Amino acid sequence: MRAIFDELLIFEQINPGNQLTFADSKMYHVIKVARTRVGEEVLILDGNGHTVLTTVLKIDAGSVILEVKEKKIHTQEILLHLALGLPKKEALETIIRSCVEIGINKIIPLKTRYSQLNEVKKTKRMELIIENAMIQSNNPFRSKIDPTINLDELERKFDQYDKLFYFSSTKKNDCSLSPIGPEEKVLFIIGPEGGFALEEEDQICNNKSINTIHLSTPILRAPTAACVAAGLIHGLRQF
Repeated sequence: MRAIFDELLIFEQINPGNQLTFADSKMYHVIKVARTRVGEEVLILDGNGHTVLTTVLKIDAGSVILEVKEKKIHTQEILLHLALGLPKKEALETIIRSCVEIGINKIIPLKTRYSQLNEVKKTKRMELIIENAMIQSNNPFRSKIDPTINLDELERKFDQYDKLFYFSSTKKNDCSLSPIGPEEKVLFIIGPEGGFALEEEDQICNNKSINTIHLSTPILRAPTAACVAAGLIHGLRQF
């Protein structure tokens, strides 16, 4: 379904039958990018789990008028976070886009020995990547990006999670692929493009809470590894 993002949406004040007018870049997206026509439906997202389903009433040169059909409050069906050894900028942007589209709630950037970036800077471009991915996937929730931390700081967060997975390109499997309950909070860890240093990998794998997974694939680029790992975890979930 065609969608637009509006973080200023006042969800509580909107009711079926109301008319909403857009006359900015959102109008451009609806008309020029999505090629929406009168009578078609448009979903409005605010990033906080609220959606408003509308129908296009009128299009003119400077604005789009939408009529509200229904509104809905969503709950997050998955609680999935990614701890990511920072790759180069282009790979990072691809990973962020994919994370939004597959429903990863939070990215925790990791500064490691082989990281190609020192930190993730929250730029306007980064916000646009997240917003466009929400629109593309109709995801009602904005994925969050935490401040960059190191492995020691990440370890101190482990007790916040019900299950922890580390996807390694070298270590043997040491895990229990048991089903994941609908309310269980999961963290999975992916290294940077050059992988983790040996002592970093030992630090992760020596933690008794970690399930280490080695996939029988060729070495995966960070964006591919993140998607494959998330797919495996999704497959373990029980809804």
